[in-house]
Amino acid sequence: MHKSRNLYRNVRRMARYPAKRLKLSLKHYLGWLDEPLIMPYHSFGNEHMVRIRGRVLENSGILKTKRKNRLHRNLLAMLKRYLSDTIPEMPVQVSFLGRDALAQTDEDGFFEVCIPLSKEEKAQSKPYTWQKAHIQLLDKQTQDPIYYPVEAQVLMPQSEKAQFGIISDIDDTFLLSHATKPLKKIYLLLTRHAHRRKPMEGVVHFYQALKKGYNGQKENPIFYVSSSEWNLYDLLEDFCQHQNIPQAPFLLQKKDLSWKVWKSGTGNHFHKIDKIKQILQTYPKLSFVLLGDSGQKDAEVYTRIALKYPKRVSAIYIRDIGDLKRRNKIRKLAAYLKEKNNLDLVLTPHTAQMMQHAQKAGFVQTFLNSPLIKK
Repeated sequence: MHKSRNLYRNVRRMARYPAKRLKLSLKHYLGWLDEPLIMPYHSFGNEHMVRIRGRVLENSGILKTKRKNRLHRNLLAMLKRYLSDTIPEMPVQVSFLGRDALAQTDEDGFFEVCIPLSKEEKAQSKPYTWQKAHIQLLDKQTQDPIYYPVEAQVLMPQSEKAQFGIISDIDDTFLLSHATKPLKKIYLLLTRHAHRRKPMEGVVHFYQALKKGYNGQKENPIFYVSSSEWNLYDLLEDFCQHQNIPQAPFLLQKKDLSWKVWKSGTGNHFHKIDKIKQILQTYPKLSFVLLGDSGQKDAEVYTRIALKYPKRVSAIYIRDIGDLKRRNKIRKLAAYLKEKNNLDLVLTPHTAQMMQHAQKAGFVQTFLNSPLIKK
């Protein structure tokens, strides 16, 4: 019970969020208040600073994906993702390479810290691509740690090992989601756990090849920028790990918890522009390959980025998922980018054609026995 009391002592003072305070106080009174859970997100940085993100929410016991999960367990896991109470105004301490930074969760339980790196810390980070950070909750009054710290993975690319960067959408770009068909989308969300979701054909091989670059020896950083909300983070992370899709930071959309599961990945997709700008600013010496699909506004978002940063975008790959009106519009964008920036926007339903273009452009190693390329 002492853990519940510690949590309650931190949340009962949330005067700015009276509805949330009332709800959590009621749960504490009824004995329903669970201990807080730190959800660390894959984060990233450069030789000067790192930006580390995460979320604190009530531990509702989200069910870990198993191959033989039954339908009712999948339904329960999805409901828990959307119904877990977030913990606002929770003090958080983030430790990275011996340096500590303090943050406080916002109304939706999110926190973010930026930690500058000294010359000595730069030297410590140089041999690694991924580094570990430690995140710990603090008591609001005493600032003493509460519970044990959790680890967060922080991407620290080495410029000498990177040929370019990759920024990719998720839904219907590498994860089959039927994002333009709400009924099919919600059916997949509610009935298919991470081990039963399917990747788009050929993307595992293609993404691994992009990560390795033209000679197969590079360590090109990858970032997944999507309109899916953070509630699906654990599902997306498990899916990538299970399918052997390269590990990468996710930059998802911040939304309120709600029952509107079918709207996952919808809404204004131009929030991606700010997230992509943040990546470009973090790695000013890297150019990027952008991947998306025709079902949403990826082509328009990527066109804006390419026009604003003409020397930073090397190619755009858009998966054509079959809408004739969208196809014609994207073809016009492709012609405009070719004329304006001499930039290729490749629109195709087939990963093999993306791979062929990437080979000719020198983005990936030429595989004579590639499963994507027909002889």
